Amino acid sequence: MKENLRKITAFTAAVTLMFGAVSCGKSENEEISDSQESSESSESSSSEKSVIKVANIATQHGEFLSKAKGFETDKYTVDFVNYLENAEREADDGEDIDALAKETLQRDMISGDCPDVIISNGDFIMTMLDDGYFTDLYPLMDAGSVSRDAFLPNILEGFERDGKLPAISSTFVLSTAAAKTVYIAKDYESWTLEEMNTLCETLPDNMQLLNIQHTKTDLPNYMLYKIIRDSVDFESNVCDFHSAFLDAFDFIDEFNIECNISEMTETEQLEVYEREADGLKKGTALLSEINISGINAHVGQQIYDDFGGADITYVGYPSDNGCGAVAETETMLMYAILENSDCKEGAWEFICEYFSEGYLLNETVKMRGIPVIESVIDSAMEYNKWNNLSINSPFSQTLDGEILSQIDEKSKQALKDYIMSVEINPYFDTQLIHIAREEYIAVINGEKSPEEAADMLENRISLYLNERG
Repeated sequence: MKENLRKITAFTAAVTLMFGAVSCGKSENEEISDSQESSESSESSSSEKSVIKVANIATQHGEFLSKAKGFETDKYTVDFVNYLENAEREADDGEDIDALAKETLQRDMISGDCPDVIISNGDFIMTMLDDGYFTDLYPLMDAGSVSRDAFLPNILEGFERDGKLPAISSTFVLSTAAAKTVYIAKDYESWTLEEMNTLCETLPDNMQLLNIQHTKTDLPNYMLYKIIRDSVDFESNVCDFHSAFLDAFDFIDEFNIECNISEMTETEQLEVYEREADGLKKGTALLSEINISGINAHVGQQIYDDFGGADITYVGYPSDNGCGAVAETETMLMYAILENSDCKEGAWEFICEYFSEGYLLNETVKMRGIPVIESVIDSAMEYNKWNNLSINSPFSQTLDGEILSQIDEKSKQALKDYIMSVEINPYFDTQLIHIAREEYIAVINGEKSPEEAADMLENRISLYLNERG
């Protein structure tokens, strides 16, 4: 970990010097002769197009790559450099391909070979986020074809830093949890740890908390998923694991199962599977973790059919701040434009290709994320019910095609309202989740006390935050 941190620090310092000295275009201090002016004037009046250099260091599917490499307008064309694909060809056996792609881009940037656009998962974007490397996208939005009003408001709020928009995504995935409203009232949407603790004390004795709870780590994974995130403040570079983190273990100690299903006999395992079958419908299980990967058949199954069509409450994960949903930053694809790009308008035009309704509608029905454009969510909600990818596709029907079960309009509207209401936090370093999980698993296995784990987490994560800068 320290080696990676040193690389990031060295990269940041080097790019800082580079940004002060050179530009991806012409140097502002370069003197231009009359002959140069004449030559450049002649070139600008020619039919040559401006080239937008795009650096990609994220895994992409074929439709994305085809759109990127085929981008061309009357004014612009693209030079698409797929650093990840290049790294796959060049990597030695066992070498970390993602790390090699990032290091290669870093070397190119330090040498002055800067892209106009970087496409990456959030971890790389975060290494440059607060140092002025990325241009504010708001002025480009205001002057371009996709305006601020087209975006979900909570997306723009989440991606903002100090009133500016340094990066944006075209889709995102939400992880949350839901329960039947008959057990958890709508007032407890995005419940806190205290609210969860109070409500679960009144549950029937035969009801297990999670609809799938096979190991002694399942409940801790659920309980701590958001609390860990709430315990770290990236903007202030501080953390606190001696409050909600410790309180969660009181709940875990009371409600957690004692063994893993792999340690049970075959007969005992069958009993578990039989009890869990339709547990949400029968009322023998309270919570279902839900992965909202778009507006599609899969999410319809999770929020409607699994609960037998009953009203549900999106309780989310117990949180310290009353926001129970998690925007999955590990899978979130981000776009950023370099501040020293001399082709910002063209770069934004390139990015806008990924906000088009046709592209986003295809993405969301194929479980590649929730669109950040509200009108596309509306279109996906009305997608053809006879397409098996559609949120409207029937869950059951007769042999002659009569629909017996299908999601209703009320459930779809509740889903949209929830998506638009939750807080989006795309700037989270997921390495901290892995660090935290090491420590709390040690508690579950009886190797440490919760207090010892909290002490260790504060030491490890404080060091990580300080070295990260």
